[in-house]
Amino acid sequence: ARSASAVQTFMVAAVRPVEADLSEQHLFAALTSQEVARPVYDGASGVLLDPALVRAGRAEEIGWADKLRVWDKVPRSAALRAGKKVIGAKWVDINKGDALAPNVRSRLVAKELRAFAPWIPQEDLFAATPPGAALNLLLSTMVTRKSRRGPGRAGGKPYKMAFLDVRRAFFRAAATETVFIELPEEALAPGERKEEVVGLLRASMYGTRSAAKNWQIQRGKDMVGLGFRQARSSPCVFRHRELDARLVVHGDDLWLLGDADALGNLLPRLYATYELKSDGVLGPDPDDAKAVRSLNKLIRFLPGVGIEIEADPRHGEIVVGELGLEEGSKGASTPGAKALDHAEGANPELITSPLEVTAYRGLAARALYLSQDRPELRFAAKEIARYMQRPTRGNLATLKRLGRFLAGRPRLVTRYRYQGDYVAPRAYPGLAWRQERPHALHAAVDSNWADCRDSRRSTSGGAMRHGDHLLATWSVTQAIQALSSGEAEFYALLKGSVEVLGLSAVAEELDLEFAAPRVGSDASAARGMAARHGLGKVKHLELKHLWVQEAVRAKRIVVVKEHTTTNLADLMTKHLPEAAMLAHLETAGCEFREGRPEGAPLLEEGAVHQRIAMVVLGAAE
Repeated sequence: ARSASAVQTFMVAAVRPVEADLSEQHLFAALTSQEVARPVYDGASGVLLDPALVRAGRAEEIGWADKLRVWDKVPRSAALRAGKKVIGAKWVDINKGDALAPNVRSRLVAKELRAFAPWIPQEDLFAATPPGAALNLLLSTMVTRKSRRGPGRAGGKPYKMAFLDVRRAFFRAAATETVFIELPEEALAPGERKEEVVGLLRASMYGTRSAAKNWQIQRGKDMVGLGFRQARSSPCVFRHRELDARLVVHGDDLWLLGDADALGNLLPRLYATYELKSDGVLGPDPDDAKAVRSLNKLIRFLPGVGIEIEADPRHGEIVVGELGLEEGSKGASTPGAKALDHAEGANPELITSPLEVTAYRGLAARALYLSQDRPELRFAAKEIARYMQRPTRGNLATLKRLGRFLAGRPRLVTRYRYQGDYVAPRAYPGLAWRQERPHALHAAVDSNWADCRDSRRSTSGGAMRHGDHLLATWSVTQAIQALSSGEAEFYALLKGSVEVLGLSAVAEELDLEFAAPRVGSDASAARGMAARHGLGKVKHLELKHLWVQEAVRAKRIVVVKEHTTTNLADLMTKHLPEAAMLAHLETAGCEFREGRPEGAPLLEEGAVHQRIAMVVLGAAE
């Protein structure tokens, strides 16, 4: 059964129907009765959607397209005269809520991205996203500093954070190319026929190549018009110096930091510029929200304590469910183990079924995404993802180990406690003396020399912090074979320097005054290589790697000693015993919790195709 095909999978499902199958039959009957041509499945979870909610969602999307004049209806012959191909379009329907509180959002998406032409300059289509650490830096600033708009350090007002969503953001940017699209039946008036009428885009549309960049340009103009200054380091970062406000934008999501007066000034003007959906204003006042959900994160404000962040639990639940791990399955104490890698994990038998390979890739990508908010998964998820192209049975064993860990440890919460202006002066990680605020960003780095059994390449790991607050982590396989552990540690130091300099540039443009960032390494060889001038005894190093020596001499970065036993980056370079993993997580302000977080959306029944995954991934007998 380990090599069962998709046909066998669905045969099993056919002869053993479950409650979810019967509910799908009822929904199919409802779809037929409402004259919907075919059943509509959730674009993210695969669950069959209620046809009435789908019809309402699609009608709302067409209403927005009409309101914002996204297209002009023209004869199909107009596209022929212009020498343009008519681009197809499709509906993507997703339940943004859950079964108890459904919120079906329908989006009409053009298929121009699939009509890829390699001769089109890709730099013309690039649109940036902000560094993930920049979003966390805003949250950290909220519980570290007080607003400048007050009498001195003690008299400043507390910051708040507004979480906003621009509705139909891309529709607000003008089209910059001549694009004709096929119109859906819902957009046609009585008497109009698809064979005769197409849409000529006036505004940018999801799925067209230039849409993201057009929205980036339009958004920048809008924010500058509101008095913000756009950062040079990232077009997604803005600063309003007069109001002491800071804004980071991810797609159509806006995170706005400011005190009560700044938000009172800016929010009405933002609502006048866009149609916005507010996810809440997080803050200390009684009327402020104490919990919000944004960008697949659950964020809570704890009065007198600080802020808590955790990943949406549905991602872990999907990994566990699709691996066929039922409730009560034996858990694992850590996400990976070296003994497993050298035993069952070393099985070189390739997975040959395309279905199995696709399932492996999907779960590996989801684990990588989840690891952004769960540092203990970083190394294991990276190792699993390295073999997405040609996974083996051994790689599948390591994936299942991670799934068993998630089954036993479904939640990890990262806490940002009050620091800086809210507490007495003290010392912070990487900064040796007592200070009122953490005066520099700090990146701890580490490496594991030649840990890859196939290529003997090393792993670089790192953790970046603002005071006690963990902003970002990384775990990457080095591109070069290091000839010594000292060389591997030097490459890890290079990676940490790149990351902390990048965030320092963003912080500078947010007017967060920091000294030169600190890069901490527990390897004296790496620190020595960074401090000297030239190759020294490592004569085979490429000259391009010596830029860090110039950065140290120019005091753009400061290299400091990191203690081996407390080096948080160790967690991102290898599989650690449970006790060591827990100790590092405690240092980072992270803790495991049981149960389900309040306010988290439920995973819909049927979202995890457990019976299919059990056969495809070899879990069925």
